[in-house]
Amino acid sequence: MAEAIRHHAALVRCSCCGEWVTLDEPALAFRWPEPFRRLDADARSAPDTFCDTSFCAIGGEQFYMRGLLPLPVHGLQERYSIGAWVRLERADWQLARRMWDERGNDRLPELDGELANHVPHLFEVSSEGLAVRVRLHDEMRPTFRLIGTGHPLEDEQRHGISAHRALAFSRLPPQR
Repeated sequence: MAEAIRHHAALVRCSCCGEWVTLDEPALAFRWPEPFRRLDADARSAPDTFCDTSFCAIGGEQFYMRGLLPLPVHGLQERYSIGAWVRLERADWQLARRMWDERGNDRLPELDGELANHVPHLFEVSSEGLAVRVRLHDEMRPTFRLIGTGHPLEDEQRHGISAHRALAFSRLPPQR
């Protein structure tokens, strides 16, 4: 099941059609990275394999961290954020785990990663595997910035989305 990220209700005029839209549904959030989701129960309980609410490892070889993929919404100060996972190199994953609750972790350089979820039904090309920069934050989940992908999701992150588009993300079926 997808985990809900709740935003307070906001009434926003849609930038594409001018209609007033109430954004009060939970934001899209992925429970697991795709590679973990695809594992059967035996593989999920294998040594060096786990997935909690912030970190995931598969066989001691693949390492993931959960965070937010922010998308500005035209006409709204608050960003719409997709709860997603990124794959990191072992050393970066270990650093992120070590620094997770430390004050000043936002002063660390950005980490390189790859998006580990596919946003279904909205793009013809998968979003899984897209390059991201990961920024740690003191008081909130890390944020992911898509870089040099040429993917429509990167354009939306850079230029913003309409209120109807945010609603479309929120209404996607939960991850199974």
